[in-house]
Amino acid sequence: MIELVDVKKIYKKGKIDVSALRGVTMQVEEGEFLSIMGPSGSGKTTLLNAIGLLDEPSSGTICLFGNEASGLGRRDQARLRGTAIGFVFQSFNLVSNLQAWQNVALPLRYAHVARADRRKRAIEALGLVGLQDRADHYPSELSGGEEQRVAIARSLVIDPKLILADEPTGNLDSGSGNDVMKQFQLVNSLGTTLIVVTHDVLVSPYARRHLGMLDGRIESDEMAPSAN
Repeated sequence: MIELVDVKKIYKKGKIDVSALRGVTMQVEEGEFLSIMGPSGSGKTTLLNAIGLLDEPSSGTICLFGNEASGLGRRDQARLRGTAIGFVFQSFNLVSNLQAWQNVALPLRYAHVARADRRKRAIEALGLVGLQDRADHYPSELSGGEEQRVAIARSLVIDPKLILADEPTGNLDSGSGNDVMKQFQLVNSLGTTLIVVTHDVLVSPYARRHLGMLDGRIESDEMAPSAN
């Protein structure tokens, strides 16, 4: 489903070249639940952004869903993100003056789906994360865990093949974090491929495969015991 071959990313910092990715080669099969862990500055988020076509690699090849994606034009990359890839971020990124269902429906609005259909599909997505009864609440009326579950529902509303999550439990207490990871586990059980970048050791028991990164390289690649 995902294949990276010798992917490198170099940033300019003044006159200095900073290597964020140093030749990453990896594959992810359809239906996997993968965590990427490592210290700050190890390249985790850069790798996630490259897979999600949010950041162009300096060199190397990225193939998604059987086709090379790294060489696509911006419009085609945006279309691929909008139809096949869901994103969940640490900061939730909800719009404060929109109700929960309206936040979830935003990707459908950009895809020009009719308003009546947008609400129906948004409510269905909220139902998947157990929040259909909070559909008409604003972010300020939700707990942090509920906000993140709304963000997960927003990623699900396009029926994506792949969800990419960057530190999704970073702003949550342990109880809310576990609730969010259980939602991810449910989503994965329905067939969606999940890649989660995290510092949180509580995430590890939920993922079935673990990549460890250091200095822009993959240092370890292990399957969870139950996945062997």
